[in-house]
Amino acid sequence: GLNLAGRGEDGNWLQYNDNTVYGNTIRATPVIPATIDGFPSRGRENRNPLAIAKGPGYINLEKTVVNGTLTAAYQIPGVEGLSVDGFAAIDFFDGFQKNWQQKYTVYDPDDDGDGITEPVKVGPDPSLRQDYQRAESVTLNAKLIYERTFGLHHINAFVAYEQNESKADTFYIKRTGFDSDKLDQIFAGNANKSSHENDGWAVETARQNYFGRVAYTFNDKYMAQFNFRYDGSYNFPSGSRFGFFPGVSVGWRISEESFLQNSPLVSNLKLRASWGKLGNDRVSPFQYLNLFSYGAINQGYVFNGGDVNVLNLGVAANPNITWETKSTLDIGVDAGFFQDRLTFEFDVFFEKRKDILGPRSVTVPYYTGLDLPDENIGEVDNKGFDAMVLYRSKVGDVTFNIGGNVTYARNKVIFVDEGDIYPEPYQKAEGNSIGSRLAYDFIGIYRTQEDINAYPGLNGVAVLGDPIYRDVNQDGLVTNADRIRVNRTNIPEFQYGINLGAQYKGFDLSVLFQGQARASQYLRYTFNDGNNALEYFLENAWTVENTNASLPAYNRHNTNEFLSTLWLRDVSFLRLKNIELGYTIPKTIISKAGIENLRVYVNGYNLLTFDKLKKDGLTDPESVDVEGWQFPHTKSINFGPEYIIPKPLDPRLLATVAPAVAKAAIESGVALKPISDWE
Repeated sequence: GLNLAGRGEDGNWLQYNDNTVYGNTIRATPVIPATIDGFPSRGRENRNPLAIAKGPGYINLEKTVVNGTLTAAYQIPGVEGLSVDGFAAIDFFDGFQKNWQQKYTVYDPDDDGDGITEPVKVGPDPSLRQDYQRAESVTLNAKLIYERTFGLHHINAFVAYEQNESKADTFYIKRTGFDSDKLDQIFAGNANKSSHENDGWAVETARQNYFGRVAYTFNDKYMAQFNFRYDGSYNFPSGSRFGFFPGVSVGWRISEESFLQNSPLVSNLKLRASWGKLGNDRVSPFQYLNLFSYGAINQGYVFNGGDVNVLNLGVAANPNITWETKSTLDIGVDAGFFQDRLTFEFDVFFEKRKDILGPRSVTVPYYTGLDLPDENIGEVDNKGFDAMVLYRSKVGDVTFNIGGNVTYARNKVIFVDEGDIYPEPYQKAEGNSIGSRLAYDFIGIYRTQEDINAYPGLNGVAVLGDPIYRDVNQDGLVTNADRIRVNRTNIPEFQYGINLGAQYKGFDLSVLFQGQARASQYLRYTFNDGNNALEYFLENAWTVENTNASLPAYNRHNTNEFLSTLWLRDVSFLRLKNIELGYTIPKTIISKAGIENLRVYVNGYNLLTFDKLKKDGLTDPESVDVEGWQFPHTKSINFGPEYIIPKPLDPRLLATVAPAVAKAAIESGVALKPISDWE
């Protein structure tokens, strides 16, 4: 068969990205007006979103995407259960982007007394950059399949071959010095070559894969499976280009044994275990070669009045670079009770990642002058469990379900090239989670002279209102040797969900809660440089009049240089992610209008959140930037109909349906209002 799909997109944005516009809005101090006499003010750093939106600058992206797949399958005669299939796929991308950067108009207050606000042009220097990219990917796949049942024995096996080649070409041109913001064309830029810029590059990738699987089942009770991959990647040299990645799994359906068959309690019970190995090649390519690159534009030399490109030496070659690997052991159980009204799944897993690529940035000193390549030296362990439970039942006309799931995962760095760079052994990354950071251990605030006398200050400095840090190594000083390794990161160790549902005579209700636990994130704030910050940080800061405050004095030790547990906040939460109530109107009512199915609904997203930040007026715990400097999660309420119309609808039938719908609604206890009363 042949499947073809294509789409064209034409997107338009402001000349600054969304995060820049939103960030400058929320960071602006409250004394900066949005408008002056109805005109946009300067805003924070001359980036008032009102002025930007009214300005002539823009970013436009036009792209075309085409996907095509040709598939074929053939049942081989003479051998029962033997067949072959395959496909050839091509993906094509064509993109053209214009970035038109222009000044825009803001207004200053009337300073000369003429009663007129003063317009001012601000923003980037006028420029136009045009990017063009063309990319294509071709994938070929062939598979030989054998599947057959011999009495109580069932075999399902295949071997396959797949290869992928992709390439992309990109170039851009840029001009500056435009005299008019109305002419967004390259030729209208400054004719001086110093205002011209252009560059281009190309990418080619290739991968080749052999893979297969053999699955065996006996009497639908005992299961075994073997699978393998033999993958080759262009990222590695010929001697280590291919990696072999096997996997095995077994299962035992205990509920099919005679001692559990027809059990009124256990309807399903299955034990399973698996082990598998996978490889990762998503690393910088060609590190097995001595690479050279041209210098940046306008950073070469001039000979005889002409520009000359410069070749720069890249990373030192690593001819032994090869695949990163991950081995996973999983042991699980599936269970069902009371005719599967209660079901349960539980898995425990152990992962070992080895040969993780990273440079020897410590054991090979910097004074060698080498730009080091990645080597297969890193090692990380990960372990955890997944669990899910679901209960379904019916009481009278009410059908309901209650379910939940939870995942726990924690990783540990086994080896990273860090040598003896830390003054204390407890500061090493090894033995801790990925992303763990060093921080001073906050234990209080210098509120009195007695505190200053009792606790050493950071680097010998102690001032009233400063934070007090623990002298971890007990040498009578607080220095960077007293920083501790904080394992808790913004990646939660626990993630969970709760599902609730019910149906009653056409009504349906679904509720989804989501949450996370054992996750933390650092909070910082900046009141200087025209920046705003959350009220919490100022109201709770130590002052001479407020010596019992929970935070140090204003702008004390709140930068990365003084990272401490003081600014580490728990971002655990439970959120009502979605709730929906619907009613399906009986077919006896809607069939007269030619409607097969009609359901009306109302739903809400992110309506409630239970967390430990809200009490302090802080922002959303699920946000990547917990300080609110990026666009937050939004609450929304939606309502409307869902319907299926199998044939053209005769509008004249609506007049006969509307009274019947209203009658059914009244009989169901739904209060209706005249349209004139709707809000």
